[in-house]
Amino acid sequence: LLVSGSLDSTAKLWRLSDDNSAATCVATLKGHSSTVFSVAFHPTASLLATGSSLDKTVKLWRLSSDNSSATCVETLKGHSDYVWSVAFHPTAPLLATGSSDKTAKLWRLSDDNSSATCVATLDDISTVNSVAFHPTAPLLATGSRDMTAKLWRLSSDNSSATCVAILKGHNNDVTSVTFHPTAPILATGSADKTVKLWLLSPN
Repeated sequence: LLVSGSLDSTAKLWRLSDDNSAATCVATLKGHSSTVFSVAFHPTASLLATGSSLDKTVKLWRLSSDNSSATCVETLKGHSDYVWSVAFHPTAPLLATGSSDKTAKLWRLSDDNSSATCVATLDDISTVNSVAFHPTAPLLATGSRDMTAKLWRLSSDNSSATCVAILKGHNNDVTSVTFHPTAPILATGSADKTVKLWLLSPN
């Protein structure tokens, strides 16, 4: 499956062909009232998250058993401006969201993944364009309109996070952040037309 978000306020599910050379749209997910900027599949559960602009919400969608449709099970309200980015934690029942309201939020999923509760609001000084969890370490990365990326260390119970590093080097918005799946590297993409690779310290 592939999921896409669009200016037409929908997300679409696409089924890939056996050789991954083509895709067929199997479902159109309607519910947002504005652009769907960010989409993410849960790493293990049959769950999808979508973040939208003017409606300022995140929606959780449960996939059908045959992955041919999805039903909205929860609308997460809490941001006061555009939601630019959504990301599930690789192992913990946690969702991160980034917004134009100058915050990132951590949401704890219920046991049945039918709802989520905001457990932490991480204050930035500018729009949070992108969020990404580290694959193994208790870290969250955020990319911001203030031209920086930030590293946040999650608490042991994932109920809060503390900024432990501010990465400076770009001279325009940091629009995307992602961790390497195995190496201690963070990649950041920027409106300054560059991508930077950052070597993470062992601590």
